[in-house]
Amino acid sequence: MLDGDIIEQETVSLQELQDASADDPALSTLTAYVRQGWPAKVPDDLLPCFRIREELSCWNDPVRSMRPTMAPKWSPMDCPPV
Repeated sequence: MLDGDIIEQETVSLQELQDASADDPALSTLTAYVRQGWPAKVPDDLLPCFRIREELSCWNDPVRSMRPTMAPKWSPMDCPPV
Protein backbone atom coordinates (compact mmCIF):
# COMPACT_ATOMS: atom_id res chain seq x y z
CA MET A 1 0.00 0.00 0.00
CA LEU A 2 1.28 3.44 -0.87
CA ASP A 3 1.11 6.51 1.33
CA GLY A 4 -2.09 8.37 0.60
CA ASP A 5 -4.05 5.25 -0.38
CA ILE A 6 -7.55 5.26 1.06
CA ILE A 7 -8.70 2.10 2.77
CA GLU A 8 -12.42 1.54 2.98
CA GLN A 9 -13.37 0.33 6.43
CA GLU A 10 -16.52 -1.46 7.39
CA THR A 11 -17.96 -0.98 10.85
CA VAL A 12 -18.84 -4.21 12.60
CA SER A 13 -20.52 -4.79 15.93
CA LEU A 14 -18.76 -6.47 18.83
CA GLN A 15 -21.06 -9.47 18.37
CA GLU A 16 -20.13 -9.76 14.69
CA LEU A 17 -16.45 -9.61 15.59
CA GLN A 18 -16.90 -12.24 18.32
CA ASP A 19 -18.81 -14.55 15.97
CA ALA A 20 -16.30 -14.18 13.15
CA SER A 21 -13.40 -14.72 15.56
CA ALA A 22 -15.02 -17.89 16.94
CA ASP A 23 -15.49 -19.20 13.38
CA ASP A 24 -11.83 -18.66 12.46
CA PRO A 25 -9.72 -21.69 13.54
CA ALA A 26 -6.46 -19.72 13.74
CA LEU A 27 -8.01 -16.93 15.82
CA SER A 28 -9.72 -19.47 18.07
CA THR A 29 -6.38 -21.16 18.71
CA LEU A 30 -4.65 -17.82 19.23
CA THR A 31 -7.35 -16.73 21.68
CA ALA A 32 -6.90 -19.95 23.68
CA TYR A 33 -3.12 -19.45 23.81
CA VAL A 34 -3.45 -15.83 24.90
CA ARG A 35 -5.92 -16.73 27.65
CA GLN A 36 -4.53 -20.06 28.86
CA GLY A 37 -0.84 -19.81 28.05
CA TRP A 38 1.36 -20.75 25.13
CA PRO A 39 2.42 -24.36 24.56
CA ALA A 40 6.07 -25.42 24.53
CA LYS A 41 5.81 -26.08 20.77
CA VAL A 42 3.96 -23.37 18.86
CA PRO A 43 2.54 -24.19 15.40
CA ASP A 44 4.62 -22.59 12.66
CA ASP A 45 1.70 -20.48 11.43
CA LEU A 46 1.42 -18.80 14.86
CA LEU A 47 5.13 -18.11 15.38
CA PRO A 48 4.79 -14.45 14.28
CA CYS A 49 2.15 -13.97 16.98
CA PHE A 50 4.26 -15.85 19.53
CA ARG A 51 7.02 -13.29 18.98
CA ILE A 52 4.69 -10.51 20.17
CA ARG A 53 2.80 -12.62 22.74
CA GLU A 54 3.49 -10.11 25.54
CA GLU A 55 1.58 -7.48 23.54
CA LEU A 56 -1.52 -9.62 22.96
CA SER A 57 -4.60 -9.73 25.16
CA CYS A 58 -8.26 -10.68 24.89
CA TRP A 59 -11.11 -8.32 25.55
CA ASN A 60 -14.64 -9.63 25.05
CA ASP A 61 -13.14 -12.55 23.09
CA PRO A 62 -11.34 -10.96 20.13
CA VAL A 63 -7.56 -10.94 20.42
CA ARG A 64 -6.17 -7.46 20.72
CA SER A 65 -2.69 -6.09 20.41
CA MET A 66 -1.02 -2.89 21.44
CA ARG A 67 -0.37 -2.68 17.69
CA PRO A 68 -3.18 -2.36 15.11
CA THR A 69 -6.15 -4.59 15.87
CA MET A 70 -6.32 -8.01 14.25
CA ALA A 71 -9.62 -9.10 12.81
CA PRO A 72 -11.01 -12.29 11.27
CA LYS A 73 -9.79 -13.28 7.81
CA TRP A 74 -6.27 -12.58 8.90
CA SER A 75 -3.11 -14.51 8.48
CA PRO A 76 -0.66 -15.06 11.31
CA MET A 77 1.77 -13.39 8.94
CA ASP A 78 -0.25 -10.22 9.59
CA CYS A 79 1.36 -10.05 13.01
CA PRO A 80 3.91 -7.26 12.81
CA PRO A 81 7.54 -8.40 12.61
CA VAL A 82 9.67 -7.97 15.67
